[in-house]
Amino acid sequence: LGNPVVALEPSGPRAYALVAGCGNGAGNCAAPQGLYEATVATGRWRSVSTGVELPQSDVGAILVNRTAAYAFAGTYDNDLSHEVFLARGTDGRWVRRTLPCLVEHVATMRDKDVLLAACRPAGPGDGVEVYTSSDGGRSWAVVWKQPLPGRLADMAINDEAVFVAVDNGDVLVTRDNGHSFSTVVRAGERPTVSFTSNKHGIVVGGREPNRHVLVTRDGGLTWEPMTLPAA
Repeated sequence: LGNPVVALEPSGPRAYALVAGCGNGAGNCAAPQGLYEATVATGRWRSVSTGVELPQSDVGAILVNRTAAYAFAGTYDNDLSHEVFLARGTDGRWVRRTLPCLVEHVATMRDKDVLLAACRPAGPGDGVEVYTSSDGGRSWAVVWKQPLPGRLADMAINDEAVFVAVDNGDVLVTRDNGHSFSTVVRAGERPTVSFTSNKHGIVVGGREPNRHVLVTRDGGLTWEPMTLPAA
């Protein structure tokens, strides 16, 4: 497909990939990103024509839920017009949606069509502002703004809470729409957090040989370390 594969997500019988055109090293990209679809049963990929030129970067995400798929192609600069957010409808067409701000991370719920978008802080020490959308990115409303103990590394949502991963290794949770946060796990630098269902989630952080993987089966109330197989 190209180098590197920025994001890859399955959804039922289909899979979606966001692929950059880059050389070695982060940000060394000379071609726009490409969006691809595949049928899982056949493994055959096809390039998607969206009518929108995606940025020349290796920043992005694919988001899926039970009704739709989304593609976010970000940049390293501070120009909102360079970021692209696309929504795939039930008719198979990809349509550009307007983002509420310069976005750092986006997240969606697997079981519901709820989107979150976290803005890039305007400066050091500024809080992270988070918007939500319940209509597929057609409209957005701010839900909270919160200072974090480091740079936002990742974000995930389920029915009961929002989980925020910070580059210092903390994974925080808010269960009251951003009014209060508490640390649920420490997972090592640049952690990622995701949920494959409302109850099942995973946190991965740190670098080899100190990589940490933790799983939850109760919606994030408790987390257990996973033993990784030997290399």
